[in-house]
Amino acid sequence: MKSTSRIPLFVLCTVLLGMSGFCVPPAHADQSDSLSTIETFRVGPLPWGLAFDGENIWARSSYDDTVTKLRASDGANLGTYQTGGTGYYLAFDGSNIWLSNFYNAEVTKLRASDGAILGSFAVGQFPGGVMFDGANVWVANRNEDTVTKLRPSDGAVLGTYDAPGGPWEFAYDGANIWVTGYYGGNVSKLRADDGTLLGTFSVGGGEPQGVVFDGSSIWVADGFLTVTKFRASDGFVQGTVTVGPLAVDLAFDGAQVWVTVENENSVKRLGRTKGNIQQKYSVGHGPKGIVFDGTSIWVANIGSNTVSKITRATRGY
Repeated sequence: MKSTSRIPLFVLCTVLLGMSGFCVPPAHADQSDSLSTIETFRVGPLPWGLAFDGENIWARSSYDDTVTKLRASDGANLGTYQTGGTGYYLAFDGSNIWLSNFYNAEVTKLRASDGAILGSFAVGQFPGGVMFDGANVWVANRNEDTVTKLRPSDGAVLGTYDAPGGPWEFAYDGANIWVTGYYGGNVSKLRADDGTLLGTFSVGGGEPQGVVFDGSSIWVADGFLTVTKFRASDGFVQGTVTVGPLAVDLAFDGAQVWVTVENENSVKRLGRTKGNIQQKYSVGHGPKGIVFDGTSIWVANIGSNTVSKITRATRGY
């Protein structure tokens, strides 16, 4: 199922919290986006997490034990595969797809080429986020306040480390692992080499979910109304911006940050420096996961059983 629509021009009013330099004039719509397109593709029931394998988009169903593979260039459905359990998130390690199975306390490894199950590996209770850091696979164990580090070749556990507040989603800054604390209203920084906890920083409330690294700063969606920007070097809060009800997940496109706003059925593009809202895009019902494929932004719409593909007419910033 595919539909294409043109995005109208919006005049946006940014509501900002006056702290740490986030004091900007009201945002205005980016004129270049008047010709951007949104395409919609059907996937499995209640899609949540997304991953990009270099050619294809993988959409995780949070309702059953399936994942859907779409060709990124045109959204063609290339297959639906069993995952060995129900869960929310997934990651690509360069060859294979890793999926957390929330109720089974394990992760499953699928071969990306054909979706074959290569193995399942025990982790902590209620695993959520999954991430590949270029060398190892990390899994967030929400109900144990730990994260597990796995060797991708064989799933061997290399370590289990403390991460307070109900760890949920990951970002990697090149040296350290950042993981949001869903219950704690925080984000923690761990050294990737040995899992040492280097700091835990308050997000200011909410139930933080999405987190992304932009090359110098860490951005966290609080699960309520705001996105907070932290300096990656020391966790200093550089600012907080109000984006709308239920800010869930984040992506970085190399120039700007994108956030899904679930209760608005929208995605918002934020300026990298001040976090001001550059553009609002209407997508399907209940946007959750979001990923950038090098050209387009993909969004999982949990209430529509679809994913949306946002392609800008120009990348002029």
